[in-house]
Amino acid sequence: MATTTFIRTIHKQCGSTTASVQRVLYIAREGQYAPLDYITGARNPQGRDDLIYTESVNLPAWAQGSAARFFAVAAERERANGIVSTEWKFALPRELSRAQQLAAARDVLTVELGTTHPYVWAMHEPHASDSAPNPHVHAIFSSRTLDGIERSPEQFFRRYNPDHPERGGAPKNGKLHAFGVVKDQRRAYTDVMNLSLEHAGSRARLHPDRLSTRGFDRDPEPRAWPSDSYDLKHNQKVTTRWQAVLDHRQRHQGHHAIERDNAYAYWEGRKARLGITEHTPYALALERIAEAYQYALTHPPHQRSQRALEHEGLSIQHEIATATQDLAWLVAEQIREDRRQPHRAVALEAQRLRGAREGEGQGVGFRVSLEEERSQGGYSR
Repeated sequence: MATTTFIRTIHKQCGSTTASVQRVLYIAREGQYAPLDYITGARNPQGRDDLIYTESVNLPAWAQGSAARFFAVAAERERANGIVSTEWKFALPRELSRAQQLAAARDVLTVELGTTHPYVWAMHEPHASDSAPNPHVHAIFSSRTLDGIERSPEQFFRRYNPDHPERGGAPKNGKLHAFGVVKDQRRAYTDVMNLSLEHAGSRARLHPDRLSTRGFDRDPEPRAWPSDSYDLKHNQKVTTRWQAVLDHRQRHQGHHAIERDNAYAYWEGRKARLGITEHTPYALALERIAEAYQYALTHPPHQRSQRALEHEGLSIQHEIATATQDLAWLVAEQIREDRRQPHRAVALEAQRLRGAREGEGQGVGFRVSLEEERSQGGYSR
């Protein structure tokens, strides 16, 4: 079953100049993360041999095609506590072939990063806990953009000068870190993957929302540590945490078909909103996905001010307090009503008996008057 995974991690300038570079080396399986020691040829205990493909895109000329060099300079030159790089990790559907997975990954990055953001990406395919392949992508990019002006490494990461762009650094795309943008990025990722799955003839689909948002009331899968996965893969040991994960998956095995149908219905509705039909060429459908993504970036959701949120919070607290007081009054009134109920029942019974006696008296008086009238001849049939 195709799974939706899209995770964003931000790397900032916090005194260390190696965090972003280490991530670049890690995803490219280079340096200390290479599977083999280049000098001795021995296997590297920290290395992994699950790299399928890696590529650096849109790097400026001074980086000489090396993403590690680009992000090393970025870590040195970006302002203190500024964002040096952003990393995405997203899953690739097993239902696609290797070539289709690579093409889908490129399409996601092209739709979301375009041709001006420097980035490096790599596809990994380790074995998952079920012994099946776990294809996924890591992408590390800079929010700096290439605007056609040649800049030195020292100038590239300076503050942008809108009046004289040639004097300042490369402009930043702040929309990539705006409020609500992760949801837009996740939606664009699922759009591209669903389009790729559809063109591959697969019925599997992805949904960008959480299960709870989609109306599925089930507990989330327990979290396992990397050491749990390592013990299972290399030592054939099932830890307590990993057993909890396996038990959870077993309990919810029957939900997969319902969730898959829900994701399929979502994509059909999403295509209608995007203007994509079964006759829309793949390239044109990608353009419409990209247009929807750019529109979302330029029309972010309204972010309410702190003061407005505090005012709303106070109003809600007042409403809760008022409702609590009303509830207490109703409860007290019900208690008083329950206490009055026996006395009221006695009073009603007495009133009923009194009415019955009065009614009987009126009936006797009427009969006596009738007999008197008959005897006096004032009554005849």
